[in-house]
Amino acid sequence: MICDFAQEVGGKLYIVGGGFSRAYSWGQPVNMVLAIKLNLPWHMANQKVKFSLALMTEDDQPVLGPSGPPIRADGELEAGRPPGMTPGSTLDAALAVPMFGLQLKNGGYRWEMRVDGELIQTAFFEVVPPPPGFVIPQLVPPPT
Repeated sequence: MICDFAQEVGGKLYIVGGGFSRAYSWGQPVNMVLAIKLNLPWHMANQKVKFSLALMTEDDQPVLGPSGPPIRADGELEAGRPPGMTPGSTLDAALAVPMFGLQLKNGGYRWEMRVDGELIQTAFFEVVPPPPGFVIPQLVPPPT
């Protein structure tokens, strides 16, 4: 899920502004967090699982970062079996991956998630100009 903010604590995801598919562009970098929950099969307990996240354009091209390489995140996760878990149950694995400062033009994009090299999920979003008359929210400093 694409969201404004997410945090993983104790295997749970705490999500704010989750589930959007449209980001407004004001000529500023786009910020988002990818909130991910995987259900791993019982037999994968205590095994390292490699995952990768890649940002792609709507034309199936990798999105390049400011210095050239594609925008992506790679990592490993491992889910254990809690005591007393019923044999055969699925194992929860949750993570929150911040993606801040993305320099994106207007258009369609998708995040691709691969686990052990296999594409398991995509999340589409688009960057669009704000609607006519939309006022950019301004942070107001607290009174002194």
